[in-house]
Amino acid sequence: TEEEKEIRIPLTLGGKAVVGIENVFAGNQNIETLLLPESILHIGKQAFSGCLKLANVGYYSESEDVIDKQAKKVVFPEGLLTVGDDAFLGCSSITSVELNKDLKELSYRPFYQCSSLTKFSVDSENEYFKVDQDGVLYKIYKNEDLSKYGVITTTEESSTEVTTTEEESEETVEETSE
Repeated sequence: TEEEKEIRIPLTLGGKAVVGIENVFAGNQNIETLLLPESILHIGKQAFSGCLKLANVGYYSESEDVIDKQAKKVVFPEGLLTVGDDAFLGCSSITSVELNKDLKELSYRPFYQCSSLTKFSVDSENEYFKVDQDGVLYKIYKNEDLSKYGVITTTEESSTEVTTTEEESEETVEETSE
């Protein structure tokens, strides 16, 4: 039998809220649309890896669906905190991703080989990620120990300078709070 093209992850299983999903659908070649429950907190490692036709990811509550099936984009529910390693690896039909205000962690290569992905947008209230004028997505490090990356210095203007030194090159990254 042909598998479903639209998958709706249940709000509850066995009377308990669904808060995470791992690689249950990895490699599924039929999924085009995915609806996550608004209760989801974690999308795990390789959850939808290799779902080549997956183009639309949204979420739902008991009263409404939040998805735009024409846009070919990923819209995460408020409350989603983490997206795991290679979660959407090779989902080549996705064109854009909207990060919610609560998302704190994108693990290793969550959108790697998403060859049609051209745009990231970030909720203005998200404190962990930003997109610059060129469309590049950045992780913002606040109150985290970055000493493993190099030497950290702070100036009076609340700007942080991170300097890493290698034998042949030196790289400086600056973040200024305004």
